[in-house]
Amino acid sequence: MIEIIFGISALLSLSFSFFKVKSLEKNLKDLDSHIQELKKRATEMPFQLKGKINSLMILERKNNSQPVPIVYYEKLDKSVPSFFQSDTIYSLAEDEGFGLTGTCEGNGDCGLCAIEILEGAENVNPKNNIEKEILEKLDYKDGIRLCCQTNITGNVKINFIEAKTQ
Repeated sequence: MIEIIFGISALLSLSFSFFKVKSLEKNLKDLDSHIQELKKRATEMPFQLKGKINSLMILERKNNSQPVPIVYYEKLDKSVPSFFQSDTIYSLAEDEGFGLTGTCEGNGDCGLCAIEILEGAENVNPKNNIEKEILEKLDYKDGIRLCCQTNITGNVKINFIEAKTQ
């Protein structure tokens, strides 16, 4: 009789442990799901904050009757405001997380950030010597710019083009 009681007790203990393990597994899945959501939010946070700062800067400029130049990235269907004269088309795209490739980190040495200005060519700075040299070396046609060397003063519409390598 004692053996039966021990057997039933062991069986109840195992059953309880099984349900406890299943409960813990579910809690672990829920926790993992929550962690993944937090990681996603943390990744998006800098862009959300930048968006809010951009909105505030646009309002400030409008209150001071200053236009806000916009770069429209046609292939991406994205518009990005430029608030500083030092902003390049490359730096704006990089800040927005558009995933540009380049080996020179915006120094104008590689030629991988070539763009075609579709509209607003009058709203960009003239080509500097570095840019002229690289564009000539890579035999790009007229109208092509390196976005890392291109600052804007007004609205522009651009397309990234397939880059040539040195």
